[in-house]
This record gives sequence, C-alpha cells and structure tokens, in this order.
Amino acid sequence: HSAGACMALEMGAFESNYFAAVAIHAGAIPTEDFGAFDWATRKTPYAFWIGTRDQFFALDWVKANRDALKSRGFPVEYTEMPGHDHNYYSVAKDVNRQAWDFLKPLKLPSDPRYTPYGEAR
Repeated sequence: HSAGACMALEMGAFESNYFAAVAIHAGAIPTEDFGAFDWATRKTPYAFWIGTRDQFFALDWVKANRDALKSRGFPVEYTEMPGHDHNYYSVAKDVNRQAWDFLKPLKLPSDPRYTPYGEAR
C-alpha cells in the first residue's frame, strides 16, 4: 500500500527471480523510473487496486504504470474501485482476499534467488 506499493513495483522488477508476483493497493512510480522494469529477467505478474478518488495516486499515473508494464510483456491485472480513496483499511478485507486469490497460484520457476548489487562490505 502507498509507499510500500511503490517499492513493490520496483522490487518486482529488480528481484524478478525472488518474488513470484506483486500485488499492490494505491501506488505508482514516476514515469522517469519506468526503466526499472527493464531490469527484470523474468516477467513478474502484477496486480493493481486503485480507488477512483485516491488523493495521492491519480488514475492516469497508475494507468501509466500498468501500461508501461504491459508494453514490456508483464502480465498485469488492474482493478479500479469506484468512489474509493487512499484509505486501505476501509477495503483491506476485500483487497487482501483478492490479492491472495491473485498471488496464491503463482510460483517461481525455480528456487528464489536474489541479485547481488555492488560489493559486499
């Protein structure tokens, strides 16, 4: 959710062999950061939930994230929640169930592995 959703968008790409899929509520990354999606060595599935009245993440911005992923071949599910704003807690029960339904069948093709970046200190 929110800033965590933004982080999850990027981590799903940077660590595409560690995370089987990404489910987010109310989040997007700036268009200038879409290059992060090009780091993925695997097309991580993504699911978005966004309220039509979210005061922090405009629909056009979230749709641009969705479209950037789709144009790169990522599987994407996108759900708009009419009248919903940024309040995750008011929809958590439903979004959590839907997110679990999305995530549950998805598996990595091999054991999870992370990408080492830079030198260990």
